[in-house]
Amino acid sequence: MPDSIAAVWYAYLIFVGATDFAMQDRYIDASAKLDKSMTPAEVLEVMGPPSGRYEASGFLHLAFLNFQPKHWYWGERVDIHRLVLPSLPVANPFPYHIRLFGYADNDVVVRWSATDQIMEITRPAPAPAPAAFHDLLDAKDATHQLFDTLRVILNTGG
Repeated sequence: MPDSIAAVWYAYLIFVGATDFAMQDRYIDASAKLDKSMTPAEVLEVMGPPSGRYEASGFLHLAFLNFQPKHWYWGERVDIHRLVLPSLPVANPFPYHIRLFGYADNDVVVRWSATDQIMEITRPAPAPAPAAFHDLLDAKDATHQLFDTLRVILNTGG
């Protein structure tokens, strides 16, 4: 990969990793407001949209793996702590969380019963993000909001 492309790619990973880390910090804080009496709509109001939603596992999971109830998780896409591989002094070109068989250690997970009652809430230990990461996330959110407003104005002609 040419150096200029690699530089842009790693700058992107640092930006996304930093904002994801700050957002995960906010998910953990918000999850303290959850309790088992809440409905899915109330959870969405407190937490915002989940990073992933999974329905209850089907027959194959029952037969070959373990049964998983319906569950939602809130977590990072890019793990900023894995931008440099710990065992090698090289940059990791793909520090993404891949959740094929479980969650990342720092995911907030809500497991639901068949009647949409919270069965379990998994909260990771807090690892506070630096204030600069929160500032970057706020700037990103403000930029998104500005562009959404401009899009609405331009699409409605007003």
